[in-house]
Amino acid sequence: MYLKYYLNEEGHRVYTLKKHSPEGKLTLSAHPAKFSPEDKFSKYRILTKKRFGLLPCKALKASRGYAGRKKLLVGFILFVVGWKIGGLVLYDKISNRLDDESGEERYFEIREPKNQFNIFKSKEDSDSTANNNEEVDPKTFKLDTDD
Repeated sequence: MYLKYYLNEEGHRVYTLKKHSPEGKLTLSAHPAKFSPEDKFSKYRILTKKRFGLLPCKALKASRGYAGRKKLLVGFILFVVGWKIGGLVLYDKISNRLDDESGEERYFEIREPKNQFNIFKSKEDSDSTANNNEEVDPKTFKLDTDD
């Protein structure tokens, strides 16, 4: 049940909850959201609602809702090309390194840096005393509390 009104013989509004007036005419909605010509601020309310996107002004074009085939194809091609270029740059960064022996930058094959890393790791493991099962005397290390 909504508030409705009808105009009596004198032209005044009579508010009711019924759908028909006593004369049998349909009643009009008296809801405050329905803007009447008597409402002098309805224009500004509509403009404010349009500004903040509360009123649907126009329906969007159907073509705006999805990407076209050309855009999808161009995007996919650019992604593949970019991925390939990124891979080549990364490969060059890994394979072109400074050689310790000659002091120059040269091209290494992938297995060479791996071998160098394994040699470095094995040297590091052999230098550490923890792997040789030797006991470490705590008095050999100078601590902050030892003054």
